[in-house]
Amino acid sequence: MKPLGENTILLMVTNPVDFTTYFALKYTGLPPSRVFGSGTILDTTRLKDTTAQWAEVAPRAVHAYIIGEHGDSQVIAWSNSMHSLKPHIISND
Repeated sequence: MKPLGENTILLMVTNPVDFTTYFALKYTGLPPSRVFGSGTILDTTRLKDTTAQWAEVAPRAVHAYIIGEHGDSQVIAWSNSMHSLKPHIISND
């Protein structure tokens, strides 16, 4: 992974995200402000695909995200989700 440019930003999309992001931070010598990790990308992609099927739109028209640490503490950010520029309305009806 070395040498890296001075403006490098490293995005770790992996599981387990915590360990691999920490390892990358230590191994590369980059400052913490340039090393990011996300373990919920796959879950977000699955959410977008499922929502797109439900709404009968293309997955790229769905804007929804799973946030938090991968696993039991992750949550769907429904308040910020929408498809085709319409907010998702979740109801029990």
